[in-house]
Amino acid sequence: MFPQGFLDKYQAQLSKADFDQFLEFCQKPLRKSIRVNTLKISVEDFQKIAEEKGWELEPIPWCEEGFWIERENRDEPLGNSIEHFLGLFYIQEASSMIPPEILNPQLGERVLDMAAAPGSKTTQLAAKMQNEGVLASNEPVVKRIKGMVSNLERLGASCVVVSRKDGQFFGENTPNFFDKILLDAPCTGEGTVRKDPKALENWSQENIEGMARLQKQLIKSAFEALKPGGVMVYSTCTLAREENEEVVEYLLEEFEGNAELVPFSLKPPLRGVGGVEDGEVQSEENFVILASSAARKSPESKSQVEEDFSTTPAQDNLKGAGFGRNDAVCGMMTIWPQLFDSEGFFVAKIRKNEKTEFKKLKKKKHFTSKYRVLRNNEVELIQEYLEERFAYTRKLVNLFKLYQKENQVYFCPKEIREIDKRIYLERRGFHVGEFLHKRSGITEFKIHHLGITILGDKFTKNILKLREGEVKKYLKGESIEIKNEKLKMKNGRTPLRGQGGVVDDEVQSDNLSNGVVVLKYRGVVLGKGLLKGENVKNQIPRYLIW
Repeated sequence: MFPQGFLDKYQAQLSKADFDQFLEFCQKPLRKSIRVNTLKISVEDFQKIAEEKGWELEPIPWCEEGFWIERENRDEPLGNSIEHFLGLFYIQEASSMIPPEILNPQLGERVLDMAAAPGSKTTQLAAKMQNEGVLASNEPVVKRIKGMVSNLERLGASCVVVSRKDGQFFGENTPNFFDKILLDAPCTGEGTVRKDPKALENWSQENIEGMARLQKQLIKSAFEALKPGGVMVYSTCTLAREENEEVVEYLLEEFEGNAELVPFSLKPPLRGVGGVEDGEVQSEENFVILASSAARKSPESKSQVEEDFSTTPAQDNLKGAGFGRNDAVCGMMTIWPQLFDSEGFFVAKIRKNEKTEFKKLKKKKHFTSKYRVLRNNEVELIQEYLEERFAYTRKLVNLFKLYQKENQVYFCPKEIREIDKRIYLERRGFHVGEFLHKRSGITEFKIHHLGITILGDKFTKNILKLREGEVKKYLKGESIEIKNEKLKMKNGRTPLRGQGGVVDDEVQSDNLSNGVVVLKYRGVVLGKGLLKGENVKNQIPRYLIW
């Protein structure tokens, strides 16, 4: 399982006790963890659903939305649950939730996720931004984009645009541009061995050194793309110092006086990790020693490290730290598998103080976009349809930039314009519908499944609430028969059923009519249906069918 070179390397870096514990945890099964998607549901409401389903949730201390999860019935994969399809949660390793928490983007900011697939951290960032601002999700590997876009759509991350560029592109083409940048860099993946026992099959020192050369190019490009005063987070899922501390040290030397490490706080688990027994409370002072990369042997003795951190106040929870230029420096942290009972990880937080100079690029050939901004009368057509059919009154132009490509309509982040000038985008926003041009000369708007999932939580009319059995039929692509004597059409209208504890023949409201309807389950938008009498025709896209 472990190459001899890997064992020799870390045996030389770690004390015997730490090395033995490191190997022990590397061979333990990885705990399953999830992150609640607050773009769709509150943490409190999700906890109620989990309790009903018999899921045991243990909070992940450094992420309010994160939980380790235990289930008695594991016959059904977690990814096949209705709640997963609805985008209520994302299956995400606990330590990988740390970089977005440390970056902490704010509403309205311009953010870049430089190496984004499969989208776990992008969707976490979008949730922290509450879909306000613009988040450029870049993935250079084309075959990984489809899966990432599927995750963005499922979780409702409408502030995201997608590009396909090498990371080196951004420093040259978007200098001094982004408020925040996450570079979760490609790496040798030493920390993933608990999830993937084959992760170390091709391990070699040569691979580590080659990867470190690429990482230095990427971190330099990311830093150059930051605005003055902007903050970036550099992270990897490896433990190699060459790919972690040394890459950060390279950046600090390359931009000496401009790039600086930023201290960050991280709440530690209190029980059962880092060698602490389940019944024993982990003190924050001891946790700092464990988390500071002090487990590595270094020119400083362990007693010197303890002295360096002896003044850290307990109320600060944890100052992430690592060794840089032979000093204990706040602002970067190695997360060993035994520390949190998680994957191995590394994270560093860096601020840019001043504008970076760059060579003026030759004017590039301008590409002709196939997208155009919707005209006012076209926006009004969509607005009128939404108001008439779903009683939706919010002004779309206050929420999105609306584009058309041929007859297809896209809702894009309002702040897309400046990014669009600098980066060719593979995906500008959500494909929400299309214009249908009738022979009579009349143009109609047809809403798609994604349009329903993005806007449907604000609709108050033509909403049909489904029960669990009906939802499963819907996800299989089947039509739904509403067998209920009290659901007979009356003047083209039928009452709306309740959900949850509502009895089959109980009527909740009278605002449902033939045509497009919003399907909901437990208050969350499921998708689009087409109601005709007592039959709901399935309108789920084929690629989403179970």
